[in-house]
Amino acid sequence: MLSNEQPFQLRNKLKYGGDGVQTMTLTGALTLTRRYEDHLNIDPGGASRDITASADVEVGGYSFSIYNAADAAENLVFKNSGGSTIVTIPMGGCAKVVYDGANAAWKKVIDVGTNSAASILSTSNTWTGNNAYGIDGTGVDVTLYGDTVGKYITWDFSADVLRAEDSTPIGWGSGAGTTPDIAVSWDGTRLNVTQLTTNSEIRWGVDGAGIDQRWYGDTAGVSCLWDQSRDTMVLNDNAHLGFGSGAGAAADIEVYWDGTDLLVAQLTANSAVKWGVDGAGLDQVWYGDTASAFAMWDQSADTMVFSGAARIQSAVVKSNGATAITTTRAVTRADSGAIFTVDQGSAYTITVAQPTHANERYIFQCVGPAANDVSIVATGCTFEGTITIDGATIPATGSTLKFASGAAVLGDNIELIATSTTKFFVRAIGSGAGGITIS
Repeated sequence: MLSNEQPFQLRNKLKYGGDGVQTMTLTGALTLTRRYEDHLNIDPGGASRDITASADVEVGGYSFSIYNAADAAENLVFKNSGGSTIVTIPMGGCAKVVYDGANAAWKKVIDVGTNSAASILSTSNTWTGNNAYGIDGTGVDVTLYGDTVGKYITWDFSADVLRAEDSTPIGWGSGAGTTPDIAVSWDGTRLNVTQLTTNSEIRWGVDGAGIDQRWYGDTAGVSCLWDQSRDTMVLNDNAHLGFGSGAGAAADIEVYWDGTDLLVAQLTANSAVKWGVDGAGLDQVWYGDTASAFAMWDQSADTMVFSGAARIQSAVVKSNGATAITTTRAVTRADSGAIFTVDQGSAYTITVAQPTHANERYIFQCVGPAANDVSIVATGCTFEGTITIDGATIPATGSTLKFASGAAVLGDNIELIATSTTKFFVRAIGSGAGGITIS
């Protein structure tokens, strides 16, 4: 039984004959039994005729395809075994009926009237009723052809798929002429969504009631999800967000979470990440584990601000003008504003001259920790303020600071700022246990 035969093919097979088609001219009513072929080309023979199905063909899946070959206005009326009309087939018309065993009823799956065109389905036909193709669980293939060879849409009942062939668009909107407002098609390689009017928009869901959307990668477990209930775009572990054309599959800059750390990876060495533009920066705030402890780059003040318990730990200050100290050294007002790197390769003392006015400033950074004391002594003045050493804040007293033997670590630093001719304000940050001492 050709349950998936196309209407044009079916009609012409019945009309002109072919394998499995039984042709007859009636002289009266006809009762269909199992001895008849399932494709029938019937001439009513001068009057409208009833064609009644016998009970032995009312079995699930049994079907008949009937073509009315009359040369005058004579109908063929197909009825069930109880005498109820299922379909009336006019001259030149064609119908296919299938018995639905589950519901014990005949169903018409093709019912097309007289048509003088080459195809049964043409603009001269108007269907005003509901049309069912096949029965639930036993469908039929339906193909809609376009004006161009190879352009058609098929309902493939055996695959349960509605398929548009390559470069056959499905359109939405009244559009203009033959072009819809939005069209979707597969060109053999890509799915293309095209618009008639620029700046058309595609929306998923409605405002306040979105739709989850997920995009999978080539690796199992790697995907990107717009989670509408959380209002969040979620990149799973190792799903990369890339910037720049890059090379091959790698972007110039990629950002991703590897399950432990957020990584910013570069394709080319010495790539830069810039915040803001020259002359118009961005404030940046980094929070610590303690409330109110944070570091902020305040772009409007061109200043790095440390708030609360925030501090620099093991910070290495690098400057083109840094002066290395490896032995006893006297620092004078002429050195104000300088950065000195300190090496503990030997024990020695650095003396800082008594300031002649406020704001004289010196920075000392430990870059070579070792088992020797390096002392910094303020001449003719004392320290004031508080300093942070080993995470603890203590009063700045006395006039001697020391990078302690075997305790100072790389990056420990001391900054002296004169507040008068007898006082230095101290900012000392040490991360090594006992790495900086004061006396």
